[in-house]
Amino acid sequence: MTKTSLKTILLSCLVLLSLLVAGCSSGPSIDGSSEASFKKSMQVIIDSLPKEKQQNFEQAVLGLLLSKTLKNGGDESKALDYLDGMTYDDVIEEMQKISKE
Repeated sequence: MTKTSLKTILLSCLVLLSLLVAGCSSGPSIDGSSEASFKKSMQVIIDSLPKEKQQNFEQAVLGLLLSKTLKNGGDESKALDYLDGMTYDDVIEEMQKISKE
């Protein structure tokens, strides 16, 4: 194999891997970069969920926000940072972990 064909194969593999990772996203995620972004992303997630999951999600997010805010001396921005990037599944899973503690 030549160096050029090896580079082409490697580049193709990287592109394919990037596409696979991007395709594995399990839905919209929370944007914790600001309070406004948080509210907007929350609404997007809620609107994407069936009715029966919406209330569970909202309660789990509130529970995580409260838990992390209290653990950080009332600093809500750290709680938003913590939630940043989480999807519905991430939030539910994390709330289940905290509930077991």
